[in-house]
Amino acid sequence: MAKKECLLEWPGKEEAYLLATTPPRYKALPRPSRSLNWERTDHLYIEGDNLLGLHYLRRRLSQPVEAIYIDPPYNTGKPFLYADARSNAQWCSLIYSRLLAAYPLLAPQGVLFMSIDDRQQALLRLIADEVWGSHNFIGSFLWEKSQHFGRQKRNIYSNAEFILCYTKVEPSAPVPRLLVERHERDLEDAPLFNRSNREQILTFPAHSVRCLLADGTYTSGQSPNYKLLSPLIVEAGYNFQPFSLRFRSRWSPANLKEELAQGTTFIIKSPNLAIRALYPPRRSSPLAPRQLIFTNPRHPLATCSRFGRSVGTSERATHEFQTLLGGPLFPYPKPLSLLEYLFSLLYDPQKGEHRRSFTLLDFFSGSGASTHALWNLNALDGGKRRSIAIQLPEICPPQSPAAQSGYANICRLAQERLRRAAAQLQESHPHLGLDLGFKVYALKGAPS
Repeated sequence: MAKKECLLEWPGKEEAYLLATTPPRYKALPRPSRSLNWERTDHLYIEGDNLLGLHYLRRRLSQPVEAIYIDPPYNTGKPFLYADARSNAQWCSLIYSRLLAAYPLLAPQGVLFMSIDDRQQALLRLIADEVWGSHNFIGSFLWEKSQHFGRQKRNIYSNAEFILCYTKVEPSAPVPRLLVERHERDLEDAPLFNRSNREQILTFPAHSVRCLLADGTYTSGQSPNYKLLSPLIVEAGYNFQPFSLRFRSRWSPANLKEELAQGTTFIIKSPNLAIRALYPPRRSSPLAPRQLIFTNPRHPLATCSRFGRSVGTSERATHEFQTLLGGPLFPYPKPLSLLEYLFSLLYDPQKGEHRRSFTLLDFFSGSGASTHALWNLNALDGGKRRSIAIQLPEICPPQSPAAQSGYANICRLAQERLRRAAAQLQESHPHLGLDLGFKVYALKGAPS
């Protein structure tokens, strides 16, 4: 892999690059006894160092994956089941090498999601910009992880986390519409003005705009929000020739071109020249997800998937896990509803529909929440999404609740979670024929 522009330096970076780009020696050992439905499943669970796992997948996979989600260690310095108290240099090397090794595994126009806290998000953004290219940065979500505001020593109460999103297109190519929350159907007309957007110049072809104005030539409007850059000539209720408007538009010229090709026309109802889109009958409009993920279900702006499931908090995630496993065995799990929401956003711009068949890779899979969430989505819409999870079999400390409950390492805990989740889904959806299993492979090689 050719090196991209260097945006950040730290001790050990060159060694991390060599680890990511030099194939290691390892063995991949099948473990049917640790698996679930070995003969009938397409889901993979890989035990081992995730850098080894990424190298293994580069040789094993016949096609790249369409989505990657990771929830890496946050480098907080607090005791944790992971070796989380790393220096910034070690943490940067850990992330850099894994992102480099993962880059070839993501398909063109695939999507990478990365959860991170406020302390490390700036470093993660710089590393990802270097590996993926800053042109591939889609944006970041800010997830409201808690609504309980207790006493805290620091100046700011930490109740939110970031989710950085990247794709994979050529530097000169525009980023297509890859994330859609839902389709809004049966629209009649909708405004193009959006005060928070920058000004753009849109040129409307002749006879594309219905004008509820008297016939004649207009050189300006009555609102400062819309600036005519060429005369608007109205004849028989339509614009006789092309005209250009400068205003804060929610569409770019490229979006306008796409909408015109799909039969969208436009209307101006007053001398303000506030132009609105007129959608064809039975057309639907894809709605982009909002950057802020609100989790208070009573709030009018609460984030909800197209399946009607509201996104939950860390407290809900802890309750979910304790209910399923019978105790507080894993700290800080992600709520299933958050992961379901993110994975449900994946959109095929060529087909104009949500993706229901894709492969998701999670190489910091922790408690197995991403696989669990993917199974839930398949149960909701009959999808054929496939999971590949990689997790280091890190030993649970002897005094931890997980070890006290008989789980030697994180992999055993996650696999038990998935077995119980599979049993629940099979009981509640017995006729769907869901793939509820996983094949375990153990990787043996030099740790990195």
